[in-house]
Amino acid sequence: MGTFASGSITIEFDNTGKTERILANGADIRVIISQLTSTPLVGRTVALPETLYRLVNQVFDAIDDLTRQGLSNFVAVTAADRLFESFTPIWRSLSSFGFQSAASEMWAQLIRSTLLWESAHATRIHKGTPFFFLGMNLIFQGDIDTAFLFIYNAMEEDKVWSQAANQPNSYKQAPAYMTAAIADNQANALYNTVVRPIREAIANYALSFSSATGTPFTLTDFQANFLDKVELEEVILFFVYNMYHHVQRNRFNQVPKFFKNDFTKLKNLDSIFNLCLVIEEVLQHKFAGIATNYFISDGILDLASGMGWIPTGERERQFFAKLQGVDLRSDPSIAVPTLLTGNVTYDNQPLMSELRYLLLAWHLRNYGGHNIRAQDILVQSYDRIFEWLIYALFIAIQ
Repeated sequence: MGTFASGSITIEFDNTGKTERILANGADIRVIISQLTSTPLVGRTVALPETLYRLVNQVFDAIDDLTRQGLSNFVAVTAADRLFESFTPIWRSLSSFGFQSAASEMWAQLIRSTLLWESAHATRIHKGTPFFFLGMNLIFQGDIDTAFLFIYNAMEEDKVWSQAANQPNSYKQAPAYMTAAIADNQANALYNTVVRPIREAIANYALSFSSATGTPFTLTDFQANFLDKVELEEVILFFVYNMYHHVQRNRFNQVPKFFKNDFTKLKNLDSIFNLCLVIEEVLQHKFAGIATNYFISDGILDLASGMGWIPTGERERQFFAKLQGVDLRSDPSIAVPTLLTGNVTYDNQPLMSELRYLLLAWHLRNYGGHNIRAQDILVQSYDRIFEWLIYALFIAIQ
């Protein structure tokens, strides 16, 4: 056990350097913050007392002092964590009583106050905790895009301090990364809200893929071949963000008339195009090597030849000469229904299912990259299109 005192602030930490408690004039700051926020002024926002901001700045000054004196970075990081965690009781209270906007604004105020302090000091305060809690509250409010922005901000903060503490992978144990990478850890505060629904959706797709192709494939395979690939981290984060949008969209599938509008057609195109980009990135990583201008078409042909589905080295011109019944360059209103149900052959043989999935990704990647025209087929067959693109991703990562 160790202590560090600076002015009225005392930081107590264990033998590993993890801050256990922060005292102000001998009193636990958790108790002080609880007392100062016991009767907050709440409306669309929440008014925190100036006394509270002065206390927060005093803790920041102590962290600055211990950093300049060369104490362990881990003490500084965890001291900031303990400080911000002291605000979770008021956050829970605001959230449980339905003041979601005020709950988010409380974290935003603390972040702004921290940034203001940092602008006048050389020391950087670890802000992973308020970023994550703000992101979590925005998830509860339904603001998915801004929520993931702050969850990713929290992860970047955690990465910086993991490096500073000479524990470069420790950020993966923090809730921000566990959410962004849908890690199977129920200790994560967003496990039930974000992680579980996405993992269950993937598991269901894996089951139907196995049935459709006769190839055993499970969520465990997806974890090993995709989610655990460090070199694909950015692709994984983008995939998870888009999968959560997809899962949330499908909550309302029991009322399909909600989706029969031009905005939905464009949103569906965005969702579909993003998934195609994930497939393209996976194929590039797998096959491109040092090649530049490597497209989804190149990856699919390389994959297909590697699997023995087409002759080794066959390129686009030769492939199209053997492909009959569909033109991948045609409009989705024509190409998509044909790929989904039409009579398509390759080299005078029925086109195998795996190639249909991949050609659907090829077609929609190229269409989505150059068009934003509304397409009825993207609403009428959205669920099947998305399912087949997930199948294409399963094939790409194997």
